[in-house]
Amino acid sequence: RMATPAFEGAFHLQADGGYISDLKYIPSSGGYQTWQTVTLSNVILTQENQKLRFYSDGNEYNFISMEFVRTGPTSDVPTEFLSATTVNERVIQLNLNKPLNSNLPTNPSDFEIFVNGVAKTITQYALDGDNNRIIYFTLDHKIDAREVIRMSYGGSQIEAKDGTILQDFTQEEVQNDVPILHTVPGRVESEDYFFQLGVNTENTTDNGRGKNIGNLDQGDYLDYMLRVPTQGTYDIRFRTAAPSEQGEVKILRVDRDGIGTLLGTYSFDPTGGWQTWTTTS
Repeated sequence: RMATPAFEGAFHLQADGGYISDLKYIPSSGGYQTWQTVTLSNVILTQENQKLRFYSDGNEYNFISMEFVRTGPTSDVPTEFLSATTVNERVIQLNLNKPLNSNLPTNPSDFEIFVNGVAKTITQYALDGDNNRIIYFTLDHKIDAREVIRMSYGGSQIEAKDGTILQDFTQEEVQNDVPILHTVPGRVESEDYFFQLGVNTENTTDNGRGKNIGNLDQGDYLDYMLRVPTQGTYDIRFRTAAPSEQGEVKILRVDRDGIGTLLGTYSFDPTGGWQTWTTTS
C-alpha cells in the first residue's frame, strides 16, 4: 500500500543479492495519505528466498505494507530477463526472474554484449554459486564509467528449474555502475560521485549549467574516485551556495578497508540564495 502526491516514486525487490522484480514506478495517488494498492505481477518466490529487500529507486512516497498473494506455479510464468548491472570494469551481472538449472551451456555464444554499439568478446560466464538467478559475464574489454552497455540473448539451451526456457531478449540496457575516475589536478563535478548518503541532485544555474548536489545535512556524505598521477600538495576550491546558513565539510581519504583519514575541514559562508554561487578555497 503506497501513497504519493508526485510521480517520482519507484522501487524493486531483491533476494539473495539479486533482483526478483522489475523496477516499478508508483503512480500519483493525490496525497501522502491517499492510499492505493500498487501490484508487482509474476514475482517468483522459492523456499530459498528467506531474506527479502525492498529497494527504493525513487523519492516522495509513503509505504505502509506488502501483501503476498499466490497466483499459481512458477511454470505459468516464462523465464525472462529482469535487469543487468556492472560488477566491476570487466564483469556484468545478469538477473533473471527464476533460478536456473545448475549447468549452463559450455559456450556463451547465444549471448551478445555491446559497449557503445560494438559487440565485445565474452571470455567466460558462470552461475552465481549461491543464487541461480544470477549469471556473471567476464569481458575482454575494460568498461569505462561513461560507456553505454546493452545485451541480447537468442537461444534455447538455458532452462529454469521448473523446466521453462529462457526467453530471447534484445538490446536490454545494462546499468553501468563503474565509478567515474577523476584525474587531478582537475575539476570534479559534485554529481559524479560513485556513492552517496542523504543527498539529491537538481538543475543548477551556475556557469556551465548541469546539476548540483542539494539537501545537504550534517552526516550526509559523497564518495569519489580520484587518480593522482603526481604526488604533492593541492589546493581545493569549492563552489557552494546557501541562503543564510554556515556550511562545513570534512574531506577524508578512505583506504581499501573503509578507514578514513581526515585531510581537512572547510567552512563556507552563506551566499544569499540556493543558486547564488561562490568559490571558496
